[in-house]
Amino acid sequence: MRYGSAAIGGIVNASNNRIPEALPPKGFTAEAQGGLSSGDSGRNGSAVLEAAAGNLVVHADAFQRSAEDYRVPGGRQANTGLESEGYALGGSYTFKDGFFGFAVSTFDSSYFIPGQAAAAEKNHIDLVETKWMSKGEWRLNAMGLEAIRFLFGATDYRHDEVDGLGPAAVIGSTFLNKQYEARVEAQLHPIETGLGGLRGAVGTQWSERRLSAAGEDGLLLPPALTQSLAVFLFEELRLSERLRLEAAVRLETNSVDGTASRFSGSFLPPPDDPMATPLARHFLPISASVGVLYDLPLGIVARLIGQHVERAPDAAELFYKGPHDATQTFEIGAPGLLVEAANTMELGFKRAKGDFRFDVSATTPTSRTSFLSALPGRNAMATSPPAGSAARGRSIKSSTRSGMRPSLAPSCAPSRISAASGEGSGASTGNMISCAPPSGMGPSFPRCRRTGWAAVCTTGTPIGPPASACCMLWRSMSSRPSTRQRLLTIS
Repeated sequence: MRYGSAAIGGIVNASNNRIPEALPPKGFTAEAQGGLSSGDSGRNGSAVLEAAAGNLVVHADAFQRSAEDYRVPGGRQANTGLESEGYALGGSYTFKDGFFGFAVSTFDSSYFIPGQAAAAEKNHIDLVETKWMSKGEWRLNAMGLEAIRFLFGATDYRHDEVDGLGPAAVIGSTFLNKQYEARVEAQLHPIETGLGGLRGAVGTQWSERRLSAAGEDGLLLPPALTQSLAVFLFEELRLSERLRLEAAVRLETNSVDGTASRFSGSFLPPPDDPMATPLARHFLPISASVGVLYDLPLGIVARLIGQHVERAPDAAELFYKGPHDATQTFEIGAPGLLVEAANTMELGFKRAKGDFRFDVSATTPTSRTSFLSALPGRNAMATSPPAGSAARGRSIKSSTRSGMRPSLAPSCAPSRISAASGEGSGASTGNMISCAPPSGMGPSFPRCRRTGWAAVCTTGTPIGPPASACCMLWRSMSSRPSTRQRLLTIS
């Protein structure tokens, strides 16, 4: 509830000390480590340094990692090497009742994509990210408040999906993401009620995200702007020394501005190209949870928690329309998606103190109202059903394990075929897609060659109704429609 509806499947605590919250012991700490791995001939190293002078603390860290293709039975898995490095510098001013600090970090990585076709083209990702962050805390203990905390962050992210190395390298797709976030949280001073002590926190969170993706093959995601503003409340009521009740609620407003691409319901022309129109969507996700905690002997805490969580679709799920080089698919968003909701129950036991610590839990299957509607003969990847299909604006009930989502994706495996198989399509050797339906869903489909945003089938074999399998034909205006057709793979 505190960290946003995007945490519908849970969150991972990835906190670090790049903005120090207190003075280091004895005013100085340093740490360095290195390692080797035999499975991929890997090498890694890192170093951390913190030093204090008066009330000022400075933090610096760096890391580097490299690896070659990793070993598998019978040899090595081609195209699995990587090179990564990162650096960070931060500092804080500490005082009796809190701290205030700032940090900047960079991350650069180049990693290769496994797979036979990807290895032939040396397909890899070149990624660069820069983050700026500021946070602080003031433990004022006045006006009904124990403490006030704030955080501000900005991220500039870019990755290129590249085919080839050196001068022969070609950028297939480029993803750009600029994001800003701010949050303020006030921890309330405990009060006594007729039922017991009550304490809690109230806060607000704002974020803005600008996302786009394009490349040599076309536009995958036109520039999109997402803005979010939320308020949240968390309360804990202690009924006895051992028994506590917890409750939380989060109200959120999301707006997503982008360009919607609408295809005909049959995926057949006219028109030859999808209609693109500006579109602004607004959502109001509301989430709530309630829990019971009981302190057992040996420092173990038992918990029973029920929650209802709602999540708005993001820009990629709404507005994707174009070729994705790394996955070699043409991905289509659904502009009419609705808010996604999930209901879960969790029973858990946790021991957070002592030499032996653990946290174990069992979660009921998630009762989820998805913003997707399944198409016949399709499975996995929940992010992009075709706009204009039965999925638009509808929701379905599904039951999945906690942290997993229903999904829709084609069973398509990249492969290579020769120019001779073009059969009048003008095909040449290149990126090939061989589509096969899920088990029991009909015949195999023709191989095809990617050309720009679509693909050219290398045979004229009809494949039946568009919704019956993972590959859908988009017939071009051609004098030979039986041998030259455009193919869409929906993921």
